[in-house]
Amino acid sequence: MFESWLLNNYNQFKQSLSLNHTANSIIIAGDPSLGISKLVLKIASLYLCSDRIENEQCNNCKSCQLLQAEENPTHPDLLFLLPSGANSKEKSEDNESSSVEPVTHSIEDFINDMDYDLNHLETFQTGGVRQIRVEDVKSFCDWIMQGSVLANGKVAVISNAHLLNESSANALLKTFEEPPADTLIVLVTKSFDELPATILSRAMKMQVKSVLGDEAKRFLQYHYKDEYDEGRAEIALTLANNSPYKAIALYNQGLDLKCSCIISLIDDVYSGKKSENELIQALESTQEQQRYMILKEFILELLKYKARISIDNLPFMKKVNAASLGSIRAEVLFRASDAVEDLKPVKTGIPQRAPNSVLRSFVELLLSGRN
Repeated sequence: MFESWLLNNYNQFKQSLSLNHTANSIIIAGDPSLGISKLVLKIASLYLCSDRIENEQCNNCKSCQLLQAEENPTHPDLLFLLPSGANSKEKSEDNESSSVEPVTHSIEDFINDMDYDLNHLETFQTGGVRQIRVEDVKSFCDWIMQGSVLANGKVAVISNAHLLNESSANALLKTFEEPPADTLIVLVTKSFDELPATILSRAMKMQVKSVLGDEAKRFLQYHYKDEYDEGRAEIALTLANNSPYKAIALYNQGLDLKCSCIISLIDDVYSGKKSENELIQALESTQEQQRYMILKEFILELLKYKARISIDNLPFMKKVNAASLGSIRAEVLFRASDAVEDLKPVKTGIPQRAPNSVLRSFVELLLSGRN
């Protein structure tokens, strides 16, 4: 199943290909957790297919068969450039780790790189500095200038292109400006703003938009089938900014349940049913990135509630006495929001513990907002 929210982008490419107006370079921007790797592979499959049927890949030619292989699919005319150090694999049984080659034909390695943030939701550690190195860009560009093995064009993909530094971007520029006529270069980035203007000005641009709430819930319902719980799905999607794949990762971790527990505790502390210490202990026992996500969204939803946004669109508020918590003064909530930012983890590779005093100050701030 190809994701519905990616169809507009795919159809845009398909139409340009059918009219023979396809640009040699495309930049795709958006949250990687929206499944952008699937869009890239769908575009590559169509471009490399030797026998398209009604402007869709045939699924039978040599190119299509290679891309549809069940184990470790690769294609000689499809190359990926990955950030170095981005995909350090888990240690094997002999306790030795292996690294992924930054210039590779491996589709699996590309998907893993695009899913890097999803695979590190709990630790919020980068595993070192991620960057696209100049020497890897040069190897990538050398391949682009070579001929096609299957004689039906080539596709060259740069994953997480926002990790190009100035030197590596300059090394790419000449090839990016004038690629061979039979080659499609695809850059994938989180945001257009994170790429140099010299790169942006020379490519067709695609923005993968955020998924609407109902569409995201339908996707989770399809994924979980009989195990689907709408209340849990709403919380997970809220924490994931409506990214279905990220919501699934959070749902599977049980973060939505932990979130419900914490916001219920906040409600109980505010109403005097539970002690401040119980809430602080619960927050301290929560992984730092998760704690930050929960508290940030909680304050945001409270502000939305005070702005008269319908509670039907505020999953956190459905779990608490919204009328009571909604009495907290707005200026107190803004100060609490600033306090939450002090809890934001830093990507240093070393876990940063939020001191008990910061959490206690946050809780006391909320309680001071009682009218």
